[in-house]
This record gives sequence, structure tokens and C-alpha cells, in this order.
Amino acid sequence: LKPCADLQKRVLVEIGEDNAMVWCQVGGRWELGKVMGRRGVGQRRKLVVSVDETEHEIDPKSVTQFEPSHAQDLPNMVMMGNLHEAPLLYLLQRRLKDGRIYTWAGDVLISQNPYASVDNLYNLSTYLDGGAESLETPHVYAISKRAYNALQTTQAMDSTAQAAAALEGLMVDQSVLISGEMVRED
Repeated sequence: LKPCADLQKRVLVEIGEDNAMVWCQVGGRWELGKVMGRRGVGQRRKLVVSVDETEHEIDPKSVTQFEPSHAQDLPNMVMMGNLHEAPLLYLLQRRLKDGRIYTWAGDVLISQNPYASVDNLYNLSTYLDGGAESLETPHVYAISKRAYNALQTTQAMDSTAQAAAALEGLMVDQSVLISGEMVRED
């Protein structure tokens, strides 16, 4: 995947429109190309896509629309429009190149191995003092902080439920055990 200088300035109206930017596979790699025209008719119709000033004939069904969000540096890839393999890989590649090895995919943290030392990667004070903003920054410490906050919220809700039940004189179960074993009776 190679960056294009004016990615954010381009907006597709329709895939296959001349001068539209599209993602296409060339030599087994996703590349960003520019639609130059069409050749053929019917089912043999191909898009002519220019990638690095080389024209390729590509099946229109195998291209994916480029959107401006594909050029943005998003910490959470689900914020990207038109989610597709090509822009997701492009985002991960750019973040890794910039030394940002963590990226959110919703609530899941994706970690890439940079095979090199990353300065201040585990600077704890950055994440402890960051407040709510630190929860949005993709990092293993954010996962820990989210889990801790969820645990505190759950405990507060449990203690409130227990107090309410005690006032009413009800018993409250502390845990539920579910066994995965099945006994087959023939």
C-alpha cells in the first residue's frame, strides 16, 4: 500500500468514474489507483486503473471505493467509512511506520510487533495522568484502565443491589456456577 499526496481531497461519486480513486489488487497487494477509463463490453468490461503511472485492467467487481476517512490517522479503525481490508491494512501500516503499534478495532486492541525498540512505549505516567482521554488512546494500559473502571462500576452496582435486597430481607446469590459437562442418558 502506498500513500497518495492528495488522498483527502478526492471523493468518489461512483466506482468506475474517471479520475476516481479506488483500492485494487495488483500483484497480490492492495494498491490505491486512479480510474483512467473502461475497456470491453458486458461481462468482459474492465476498468483501466493507473497505479504508480502503470495502467492495469481490473474487474470492476474487485475494486473498492476510496473515501477520505481512509487517509485519516484514526486511533479506532471502526470510525473509518467503507470498512474494507485495503484501507484497514493501509491504516495499520501507516501507524506502525510512525511507531504507533497499537490501534483500536472497537473494544479490541490490535498490537503490531515493530521488531525494534519504541521510545516511551510503557511510560506509565502518560496513561495514569491522562484522564478520560487516556482511555481513547490505543495502548495496553488503556485496556487495563478500562477493565479496572468496569470492575469498579460492576462492584458498585452489585453492592447497591445487595443493600436493596438486604433492606427487603431477600437473599442474594453471590455467584452462579454453570458446568460445561453433559451427561448423556441412553
